[in-house]
Amino acid sequence: MSDTFDLTAFIDETSYPRKKVTVYTNVAALKERQDLELVLQGIDPGTREPFKLKPSPEYLLATQEKIDELRPVVEASGLTFELQGMPFRMAQEIADIFNEEEPATEEQIMELVRTCIQGVENAQGAKSSIPTKEVLEKLQTRLSPAEFSKLINATVEVNFTSASYEADIDAGFPVGSADVE
Repeated sequence: MSDTFDLTAFIDETSYPRKKVTVYTNVAALKERQDLELVLQGIDPGTREPFKLKPSPEYLLATQEKIDELRPVVEASGLTFELQGMPFRMAQEIADIFNEEEPATEEQIMELVRTCIQGVENAQGAKSSIPTKEVLEKLQTRLSPAEFSKLINATVEVNFTSASYEADIDAGFPVGSADVE
C-alpha cells in the first residue's frame, strides 16, 4: 500500500517569510501627534529646527497630555496588512525591485504590494478582503505618503527576505538539473 499526498496543498503550504505592517488612516491626528512628539524632543514642528527658547514644563506636560489623547485616535485608524514574500523569480516578473539601472514602475510596485497582501485587519480586529488594484490606489491617495511608504517598504523587505531565504536553502543544483531524463 502506498501513501499519497496532495501536491496542491503541499505547494500552497510552502512557507515564505511573512511580515505585518500597520498604517494609519487618520492623517490629521497622526500629523498632529508627530508634531507634538517633535515638541517634546525640543524641535519646532514648523521649522524642524531646535527651539530657540526651551518650552516651559507646563507646556511640555500639556503637550504630553495631548499626545496621550491622540494615541487611541490614531491607533483606532490602523489597518494591519499581513504580507507574504514570494519566490524571487515571481517577484522579479512583477516588479524588478532590485534593478538599479531600470527601476520598477509605480504600477509594478503596486502590483507587487497587492500580490503580497495575504490579509487586512482594522484596529478592532475585523478582517477585510484582499484589496483590488483600484482599492489599493484609493488607499494610496487617502494615506499620507509616509504611511503608504511603510506598506511598500515592508513589501520590499519581505521579498528581500524571501530571496535570502531561497539562497540559504538552495541545494546548488543548476536550473534544468542534469538528473532529469
